[in-house]
Amino acid sequence: MSPVPAETHEQFLDRWRMAAATYRGDVGEIPPGDPDLIDFSGALYALKAGHHVTRDGWNGRGLFVFAQAGYPDGIPANANTAAATGLPEGALIKIPEYLMLYSPPPMRTEATSPTSLRVLPDDEPPSATHWVPSMGDLMANDWRIVPRP
Repeated sequence: MSPVPAETHEQFLDRWRMAAATYRGDVGEIPPGDPDLIDFSGALYALKAGHHVTRDGWNGRGLFVFAQAGYPDGIPANANTAAATGLPEGALIKIPEYLMLYSPPPMRTEATSPTSLRVLPDDEPPSATHWVPSMGDLMANDWRIVPRP
């Protein structure tokens, strides 16, 4: 991924809308009613610019996708990679850029009375895994950029 200048969430959305309007002749795939929603082409554009994206249609709270630059020049294979691939440990392996799905730490519930629960963070750390969009993700118009802290 090539470095891009830092910009605010609003600046990025404005730039994406201009690009979409130029490409399509209008801003056709931006759903009316919520100007922050974009289609997958906008989400991919945002990912390549270094932003995080999520979908309103996902069930999990706090999930988002981010792009990793990979290791185009290669990285030494660790013991797990060596065992899985048959390569010797330390052998150079090239990894192209890829997408990851971030999942926040799980939550647990605790009974505060016979009729109510309190939601608390679990002791487990957050996780991230490789991610490939489904057909539903590709066709969805409910993507949005997650503002970064």
